Formats: sequence, structure tokens, C-alpha cells
Amino acid sequence: KGYINHLVEKTKKHSAIGINISYKPCTKELINAFHKKGLIVSLYTCNSEKAMLKALNLGADNITTRNPKKLKSLIEE
Repeated sequence: KGYINHLVEKTKKHSAIGINISYKPCTKELINAFHKKGLIVSLYTCNSEKAMLKALNLGADNITTRNPKKLKSLIEE
């Protein structure tokens, strides 16, 4: 939790609008902390269905993928 708060504060300090990180270590706690401060979270690179579902369930603002048709179909479901 301390590290997440550090990331949020560092992001705000540098006047960034959010963070772009790998989906692998991302947690709902991290996304919630960024959202509470009005920041966005972009996750990369979600190519498998499992990775895409994780990113969607976490509530990512942006998802980078090499399989946009699959991601779109999951969003529509």
C-alpha cells in the first residue's frame, strides 16, 4: 500500500495524467488508488483472453493489445 501511494504521489508531482504499466503486477488496489486521485491507468500488453479479462475486471482505463478484435468482443459480451 505504501508503494502504491508513492506511485500515485509521484505521478501527481510530475503533472502526469496517469500511469502505463504491465497488466501482470497490476491490482484493483492500485487502480482504485489512482482513480481516487483522478488519474488513469493504462495496462499493456494484453494479448491473451485471460490477460484481457484481468484488465477489464480490474477496471483499466486503457488496454493495449495486438488482438483488438478479441478485446472488442469481450467488451461487448
